[in-house]
Amino acid sequence: MNRFEPGEVFLESMQRYFRVRREDIAFLRFLLEACDGIAFMLTVEPSQGVVALYVPPGREAEVEAFMGGLQKTMRIEPLPGGAVFPF
Repeated sequence: MNRFEPGEVFLESMQRYFRVRREDIAFLRFLLEACDGIAFMLTVEPSQGVVALYVPPGREAEVEAFMGGLQKTMRIEPLPGGAVFPF
């Protein structure tokens, strides 16, 4: 399993954007953290429920399957990418 230093995750990772219900942001973060490194989540626009997932190299298929499974139980809308500057 790949381990990243705090800033390194942004440099090496693929960005994916999603819209979820505002009420589900914390729950989604909890689920991602429970999956130990599958992706790092950044809340881009809390009022609109827009989040960015930073996916480490080699975990893309795992994240696709994870998010696809979640779409069966909660509203998750994939969004086109855009620049996000976390710092």
